[in-house]
Amino acid sequence: MKISYLKITGLAFLLVVYSSKIFGQARSSISFGYGVNKPFSYQYNSGNGFKIQGDIALTDKVAISPALSYEGLNSARHIYPNTSYYDRVDDVTLTLIGASGSYYFTRRLFASLGPALYVAGGNEDIVGLGIGGTFAAGYNMDITSIVR
Repeated sequence: MKISYLKITGLAFLLVVYSSKIFGQARSSISFGYGVNKPFSYQYNSGNGFKIQGDIALTDKVAISPALSYEGLNSARHIYPNTSYYDRVDDVTLTLIGASGSYYFTRRLFASLGPALYVAGGNEDIVGLGIGGTFAAGYNMDITSIVR
């Protein structure tokens, strides 16, 4: 049975919306996520990823957010002729470990910033390793204001 990308995207959207309502209420919390990605490069088809993230409240305005995620990029299986051999683009997986700091401007509005370490694998080997950064801005919705 083949599932269309529209159905997968719709299901992912519903999971994100309902996960935000459930897990976004407390400053000390844990959340799980699933995402669909499509790189701008024509060499890759769409892929998917999973994430687990926690929030640890330090004060009313500051929290630390450790995160662990996995992303997969699926190759379009193109083969490119080279001078002496054919070069093939393979699937790429990315594992990311990070910890960001969050600052709450108000009870609901916040911003996060922090470093992230990543390991990229492809063709059964490590193809990249490095450090990057994360930035996010968000809004926490109270579940009591939605459900009455």
